Amino acid sequence: MKKYLIFLLGVLLVNCSEDTLPLYNGVESIYFDKTGEINFSFGLLAVNDSTISIPVTATGPIVDRDRRFRVLYDSVSGQEGLHFDPLPDEGIFPAGSSKGYIPIRLHRVNGDNDIYQIHLRLVPSDDFSLDLTEKYSGSDTIDLTRVILNYSSSITKPNGWQDMIYGYFSVAKYLLASELTGRDETFWRANASQTSIALSPVITIYINSKILAGRDQALRDPGNTDPADKGFMTMRGINSYYGQYVKIPDDWAPANE
Repeated sequence: MKKYLIFLLGVLLVNCSEDTLPLYNGVESIYFDKTGEINFSFGLLAVNDSTISIPVTATGPIVDRDRRFRVLYDSVSGQEGLHFDPLPDEGIFPAGSSKGYIPIRLHRVNGDNDIYQIHLRLVPSDDFSLDLTEKYSGSDTIDLTRVILNYSSSITKPNGWQDMIYGYFSVAKYLLASELTGRDETFWRANASQTSIALSPVITIYINSKILAGRDQALRDPGNTDPADKGFMTMRGINSYYGQYVKIPDDWAPANE
């Protein structure tokens, strides 16, 4: 009876979560805690080189020695020596930490507006297995052993830009948001949702005030591809809680006229 109750509790804990990992079985394993894609652009950073640390998590006990794990690259775009340094075939878990990283050194290439990708894949090593290979989010199965790093020398959409809060992304809107909030690429690259929510009214009020002031005062934005906005900048998040959307009047001529 006791064994049955323990089993039932385990089933309930897994099934009640919308975003779950398989149960840890006692074997030290590694997986990417940031799955899917990681975005980086030099954009507004006042540097020409930057080391991106791709985060990796380990199960099991924390130990007092450095531990290394292996990584392979399924696909790489960009030029070694120009866009990035030689890619490491190992990552490291520092002693006393359950968090490891893969260091990738990137370089800005002035005038290069292309977006490049590095596809990383974890593989077993002497210290770690790959027992946690996937997690479940709703009806989706997410691969925990692979991640894609998107990088660019120009301005691209950073991880911290949430469409739910800020609406569509464009370079013009991003530059305005950075100017109004005093935040640079370092902030936008982080996933700081609470701070983003606090800053969104500043951007929303300013953009909406320009629309309410009339067509001549409204901000032009060639990066806004929504036909309803006619080439003007708007602040329409998916969730209206973060800022009221002021509609572009139907009788306005397009911004480029």
